[in-house]
Amino acid sequence: MIPRHKQFKIILALCGLYAGSLSAADVVINEFLAKNDSESPPGNAGEDWIELYNNESVTVNLSGWCLRDSKDEWCFPDSDTASIPPFGYQVVIASGDGDDSQDPSYFHTNFKLSKEGEFIRAVRTE
Repeated sequence: MIPRHKQFKIILALCGLYAGSLSAADVVINEFLAKNDSESPPGNAGEDWIELYNNESVTVNLSGWCLRDSKDEWCFPDSDTASIPPFGYQVVIASGDGDDSQDPSYFHTNFKLSKEGEFIRAVRTE
């Protein structure tokens, strides 16, 4: 059971995540996991992750989009693989190493998510 004061932080963070992530293309942070003790996502057991959702009826290229936490920023590469299909999802591993070469099925951020709670958001920089 999550202590009451941490539940409040999580609710505030979720409200901020949704409100802070709307942009010209309607891509939102749909879900995240900051203390992963499971076997998912495949090949990345124990890693933090962020799931983005595309509310649009067209594919959204994520070039020019960044994920920010309280201290750091990581931007999607300028690549055709950095896209989300209509009404689709993109999971990003918040591994802290930023290295996609070992696992090309996921993008990897240069930051981890705080288990204590923090603000994270998806922003379009261009």
